[in-house]
Amino acid sequence: MVPLGELLIDVHRLAVLREVARAGSFAGAAAALHHTPSAVSQQIAALERGAGIVLVDRSTRGVILTDAGRALLATADAIHAELQLAAQRLRALAADGPQALTVVTFPSAGEPLLAPALTAMTAAAAAPAEITVIEAEPDEALGAVRDGRADLALVYHFHTAAPPRGWPAAAGTGTYAPLAADPLRLLVPAGHPLAGRPSASLAEVAGERWIQGWGDAGDATDMLAALSGFRLQVACRSSDYRFMSALVGVGVGVALVPSLALTGSPQVRALQITPQLTRYIGAWLPRRHQPNPAAEQLLAALRARATEPSGLAVVSRGRMPGPLGLDGCRGPGGMRRAAALRSTGALAVPVPRGRCGRGKRWRLMTEAGDPVGEGVTLDTSVAHPARVYDYWLGGKDNFAADREAAEQVIAANPTVLPGVRANRAFLGRAVRYLAAEAGIRQFLDLGTGLPTAQNTHQVAQDIAPDSRIVYVDNDPIVLAYARALLTSAPAGATAYVPCDIRDTEKVLAGAAETLDLSRPVAVMALMVLQYIPDGDDPWGIVGHVLESLPPGSYLTVSDTVRDIDTGRVTEGTARLNQRMGPTQLTLRTRPDFERFFDGLEMVEPGVVPLPDWHGPGSGYPIPCYAGMGRKP
Repeated sequence: MVPLGELLIDVHRLAVLREVARAGSFAGAAAALHHTPSAVSQQIAALERGAGIVLVDRSTRGVILTDAGRALLATADAIHAELQLAAQRLRALAADGPQALTVVTFPSAGEPLLAPALTAMTAAAAAPAEITVIEAEPDEALGAVRDGRADLALVYHFHTAAPPRGWPAAAGTGTYAPLAADPLRLLVPAGHPLAGRPSASLAEVAGERWIQGWGDAGDATDMLAALSGFRLQVACRSSDYRFMSALVGVGVGVALVPSLALTGSPQVRALQITPQLTRYIGAWLPRRHQPNPAAEQLLAALRARATEPSGLAVVSRGRMPGPLGLDGCRGPGGMRRAAALRSTGALAVPVPRGRCGRGKRWRLMTEAGDPVGEGVTLDTSVAHPARVYDYWLGGKDNFAADREAAEQVIAANPTVLPGVRANRAFLGRAVRYLAAEAGIRQFLDLGTGLPTAQNTHQVAQDIAPDSRIVYVDNDPIVLAYARALLTSAPAGATAYVPCDIRDTEKVLAGAAETLDLSRPVAVMALMVLQYIPDGDDPWGIVGHVLESLPPGSYLTVSDTVRDIDTGRVTEGTARLNQRMGPTQLTLRTRPDFERFFDGLEMVEPGVVPLPDWHGPGSGYPIPCYAGMGRKP
C-alpha cells in the first residue's frame, strides 16, 4: 500500500467515498450527490487505483468501507480539518476578522450550559467570534478534539469526579477542566403518591414501570436499582431526556434523568433520590501548537456559568431570547455540524436539540401490543406509516416490522428514498412560499408524523416568528414526541390536535383553539391522504375542511401515485401493504389527485411531479405529485 503521505488524493473523490460510507450503497450516494450509481462506482474505483488497495467491500446487501477505507477517510479528514483551521486563522489574522471556534457538546448541555456561556463570552469579547457547534456523546467528542475537528469539548462521566483514565489517550494531549456536578433526579407523574415529596428512596419505586435511558445513563439506573435490591421493569427505552419527561407526564412510567436535562414540565415532578448518583460535567481543551484565545474565553465563561447558583436550574426548552438562535439540525454522519453563522454585533449559533446524530433520538422497546400509557397501545408487530417514513429518512424511531416493510419497498422501488427526501424539501419550499410570498401566518398540518428537521413551524417561524401552527395526528406516541420537541418561537404558537384527520369536526374545533379560522389558513396534507381509502372519501374530507376556512386560504397536497413509474411503485406498495396492518396505502392517478383542488385557483406550476414544484426537478422518475391551490 502506498503511504498516505505520498498520495495525491482528489478531494472530490474523497467526498464520494464519504457519502458511500454514510449511505451504505452506491445508489444512495448517487441520489445524495445527484450522480448516477455508475459514476459513483467509477470514482471509487479510481480512488482505489490511486491508493493501491480495496477501500470498499461490495455485496448484494450494500457496501461498507474496509479498514483501509476508514483509515484513509479519517486521516484525510483530520489533515483537511487542520488545513482548514490554519487557513481560517491566517485569513482572520490578515483581515483582523473574527476568531474561529469549534465546540463539541452533548445534547442536554446545549441550551442550559453552553448557550448562556456563549452569550456571556460574546458580550465580553472585543471582537465577534465565528462559532460552530457539533453535538456528540463523549467518546465522539474526544475523538473530534484529538483529530483537530474541535477546539473544545463538553463531556460528562459518572462514578467519580476525576475523569476516566482512558480519556487522555482518547482526546490526545490537553487539559480537563471540571465544571459541574449534575445529580440524577427521579421523575414521577404529577399525580403520583410521591409527587409531593422532595426526595424518595429508589426502593420506594421498585414496583414501577420504568423508562430507561441508553448507554451510561441506562447502566447507572440499573446499578442503582441493584443497590436498592430490585430489578427494573422496563416499559421502554429512550435516549432523549425531553421525550422521557413527556412519557412520564402521560403515565408511561417513571425515569431517572440528570438535573441539567429537567424540562420543568408541570406534568412531572422531580425528586432527589437515595442512593444518589451524580453525572460530572467537564470540558476538554486540547493542547495545540497555535492556541485558540476564543476557546480559553469560552472555558472561562463555562466555569462562571457552572458556578452560578442558577447554573443547573430548570430551563425552558423553547427558543431562547437574545442573539442565540437555537434550532435543530440534521445531516450525514455520527456527529452533526451546525453551519457557522457570522454576525457583526451578535453571535448566531444553531445548537442541535438532542435529536441529531446516531443514538440521540428516542427509541421505544416493548413487546408487541404492550400498553405504554393510559389509552396508548404500541403494537410493534406491524409497520406504521410514520415509523416507516422515519426509517426512509434515516431516523432511528422505528421497529423491526417498520424496517422490514421499508426495506421491502426499497427492494421493489429504489426511488422511494429520494422520493421521501424530495417530499421534505417540497415541504420547505411550500411553507416558504406561503409565509414569504402569500403572507400566510396560520398553518394546519394534517398528519404530523414523527418530527424531523425543518418541520412546518420551524420553516414558517424562521420567516415570520408570529406564525401559528396546529399539527394533527392520531398516533399518541407521535404526538407525545411532538409535544416534547416541537416548540414554538415566543411570538407565535404551536399546538397539537390528537385525532384522526377523518374526524373533520374535531380537527376544526381543535384548530380553532389556536388559529383564527376567520382569517386565511394554509392546510398542509403531505403524504397523508394516500392512507385514506376511497371509501372514506378523502376528497370530501379536504372539501369539508376548506369549506370552514375563509377565502385566501390555501391547500397543499403531495401523494404517491401509480401513473409514474407504474411497475415499481405498484410492487413496492403491495409489499408495504402486506406489512402495514389496517392502515393501507391507496395509489391514485393524476385525475384523482387533481380532484383535491376542485374549485381552487392553482398556484403555478399547478399539479406536477413533486421535485418540479418550485424545485430543481429530478433526473429519474419519482412517483409523486404535488400541488398547491388557493381558495378564491
